[in-house]
Amino acid sequence: MATFHGKGGGINWGGTGTESVEILSWTLEATADVADVTVMGDSWKDYVAGFKDWSGTIEIVADDAFGDLAMFTGQTAATLTLEMVDTANNLEGSAFISGISWTTDPTDAGKATYTFIGNGALAYGAS
Repeated sequence: MATFHGKGGGINWGGTGTESVEILSWTLEATADVADVTVMGDSWKDYVAGFKDWSGTIEIVADDAFGDLAMFTGQTAATLTLEMVDTANNLEGSAFISGISWTTDPTDAGKATYTFIGNGALAYGAS
């Protein structure tokens, strides 16, 4: 069984690599709508596939290096690459930053969390 460790992960947003960004984590969720087409007399439910969607979050140490608001205020879709380990295990697609939140805690570093939503298809294994 192939596995990987999260320490090799990263992001690339619109050609801006992760060199100057202190990434803590990222999440991605892909979903598909389904419509119930069960009719009277059926014993089991039947469904048909609908639209697919993807979204997620990127959590970083809050600082000026990544231009915290720059990603949010542009409001143009850019290519987002979520790196798991290496270029053979990436998830990639066009996305919008749809929100940003900051967190402070007296016992931890300040953090910024970006929420993104996919704009079109999500590809696996992109480089």
